[in-house]
This record gives sequence, structure tokens and C-alpha cells, in this order.
Amino acid sequence: MNLIRIDEADRPELAIYKDLNESQLLHYREPSPGLFVAESPMVITRALQAGFQPASFLCDAQKIEELDKIFRDFPDAVAVPVYTAGDEVMTQITGY
Repeated sequence: MNLIRIDEADRPELAIYKDLNESQLLHYREPSPGLFVAESPMVITRALQAGFQPASFLCDAQKIEELDKIFRDFPDAVAVPVYTAGDEVMTQITGY
């Protein structure tokens, strides 16, 4: 797993999680299809099963084991950056 510990919410690579709304994500890579956020293990699994290629993952530090279990079935996803942080930084990034 390409785990990247985040200690500050202002990192540029987190802009897609922190600064963009759903409409902006949809048009992020115009004219190619945009991005979407999959927020649960089931949705992540279904997206990977459907052949979607993840750009990155943002995962609460307490949920890393759950994501690791998903990766066992999708070895290509292992190389994708997995950003993780504690509660305070996650709240700054996601707003909740």
C-alpha cells in the first residue's frame, strides 16, 4: 500500500478532496470524464469491480485495515496513493 501520512490539510494533492465540489469534480479532467468520490468500502469495491481507476484514496487512519482488505482483491490499486490522517486533519479536509 502506498500509504502517505498527512499532518497538514493544505497539501496541494488534497485539493480534490478539500476544495472541489461534486460538479467541479465531474468536470475536473475535461474533456475526459471527471472524478467522483466513493465514500464507503462497498462503493469503493463496486467502483473497482466496474473497472474505474482510482486517482487516490483518502482514508481515516483508523480505517486503513479495511482498505487493505479491499486491495487484496484489486492488486492494481495498491500503487495508488493512500492519504491518511488523524481526526483533526481529516476534519479540516472533509469538513466533518
